[in-house]
Amino acid sequence: MIRKLVLGSLHQTPIMGRLQRSSSSSLAIQGFISTPSSSSSGDVGLSSSCFNNGQLEQEPATSRRGNSFQACATMNHHQRVATESERRNNTWWESSCEVVVDTDDHQHHSSLNSRNAVGNNQVVLERNISSRQEFYQVHYYDMNNTNSTSYNNINNHSNNYTHHHHSRKSTNRILNVSCIKTNHHGLIHHTQQFIHRNYGTTVINQPFFLERYFARYEFHTKYLLSSSDCESMSIRELIGENNEFREGLLNCHLGYTDTKGDLELRELIINKHPNWYGDVAGKPPSNRLAASNVVITTGGVEPILVFAMTCLTKDSHIIIQSPRYQALSEITNIAKTKHSFWHAKLVNQKWTFDVQDLEKLIQPKTTAIILNPIHNPTGHMHTLEEYLKIIEIAKSQNILIFSDEVYRGLEYTEQDASIPSLSALYHNAISMNVMSKSYGLAGLRLGWVVSQNQQILENIVKGKDFTTICNPAPSEYLAKIALKQSEQILHNNRQIVTNNLKIAEEFFKSEENSKLFEWIPPKAGPICFIGFKDGREGAFRFCERVVKDCGVMLLPSTVYNRLDDAHVRIGLGRKNFAEGLQVLSKYMTSSCHHCHH
Repeated sequence: MIRKLVLGSLHQTPIMGRLQRSSSSSLAIQGFISTPSSSSSGDVGLSSSCFNNGQLEQEPATSRRGNSFQACATMNHHQRVATESERRNNTWWESSCEVVVDTDDHQHHSSLNSRNAVGNNQVVLERNISSRQEFYQVHYYDMNNTNSTSYNNINNHSNNYTHHHHSRKSTNRILNVSCIKTNHHGLIHHTQQFIHRNYGTTVINQPFFLERYFARYEFHTKYLLSSSDCESMSIRELIGENNEFREGLLNCHLGYTDTKGDLELRELIINKHPNWYGDVAGKPPSNRLAASNVVITTGGVEPILVFAMTCLTKDSHIIIQSPRYQALSEITNIAKTKHSFWHAKLVNQKWTFDVQDLEKLIQPKTTAIILNPIHNPTGHMHTLEEYLKIIEIAKSQNILIFSDEVYRGLEYTEQDASIPSLSALYHNAISMNVMSKSYGLAGLRLGWVVSQNQQILENIVKGKDFTTICNPAPSEYLAKIALKQSEQILHNNRQIVTNNLKIAEEFFKSEENSKLFEWIPPKAGPICFIGFKDGREGAFRFCERVVKDCGVMLLPSTVYNRLDDAHVRIGLGRKNFAEGLQVLSKYMTSSCHHCHH
């Protein structure tokens, strides 16, 4: 059985609290949210508390004979009220921490009375805050010995966990340490760190915040005004009345496929995207990219994973655009790389990445630059001249460029649409794309990488041997059907995106809505990243309230590695976008919005 204890703090409460035996099923002592209960001498039960959609819920208390549990907590931070500036900028953080302890390994423990329980069996949570650093320490003490296990988190923002195990004999373990961060007005976001019995370091240090947020709402919310993919379709819609396509699908052989991917599919990828891989900068036909420059992958995460496994080392320094799709930074931790972030700037109401800032980040051991044209979540896209400057920077040290190009095909202008893939411009670039975003076919779980560098492609194939081995045959066949209709599919999806962009701009720039939102137009792609002006409520709580109250899903900026709480991502790729905005508009103009302030 897993016992769960929730400790929380508010800025106005005392900094010390202790949970004691009590007949009460729910008790708050000195500002700590606690749920102890006791049924009789020798029995101590801890009620299970959980967060459901951001709300703290109390479940019925349970008891278990033979296990006593006591806890004390110390939280050291400034005893003061946040200033107006701190509230507005969300720089004043409070926290609640949940410690889950597996007591199944402690069947032999004898019960303790409250007098000596604190000395022999306790969970201690300490938090010290400086201007930019947080320190968490969690101890679990064995009832029958003084050996202890502690886990330290230095600088929670980078999730750099170190573990100290003080006794090899100890079998105690803390399964889950999670931090629910709040500002002055409530819950902002919930992060978790899983610590396993072997006390080893983990490759993935934190949850995929964006994916976990989508998982809560995506499949039961009518209006997804946050998605980065385009309108999808059924197999029936994709095949249409084409009997050749239908028969081909029915006759698709369900055996293993070529690790590199179906040859016809690779040829279609090159031939159906001539602006990206074909007619580049006057290259003669013999130098243009071909099917031999393509490897088919299972979705977009696999190439990131395999790139990290085969092209990076612990000595590598990589540069990543920020904000970012979390997989681009988290997965590269597999190689224990060192990261620097190339931050977006807001200049004249437009998102931009200054190439001079990139140049300043280059180090002697810089191995790779990870780019995301068109950028998620800002919708930024570099000019061809800027890409050429980036390539010159990379060439100076033979730096690899990993280019996440999943939104290509959704440019707003012919000039941007004509910009080649980075893989066509630079020998040491590897470009990634998928069927999920611009084509709206995420269910195929199919993508590809393109590079002039055959050694990189060989590395990708070697990596696939240890991941998916090959791609699903039905997905490859359906992708070929889609690519044979690529002009029509991409045209339709661009129409949806550009029409929704006009609707969104009119909505968010209106006199009433501009009081709450700051319209920041994207340069290309199916998403935009707009400002949220209400620093009291914050983007996270606003998005939570909207999705629950009226069934419209927006995406708060907190999911981008806790970037801030002052932006919202809008997805432009769905047919019911305008209808969803109407529902949102009615909700915002009702008294429901104002009653929360």
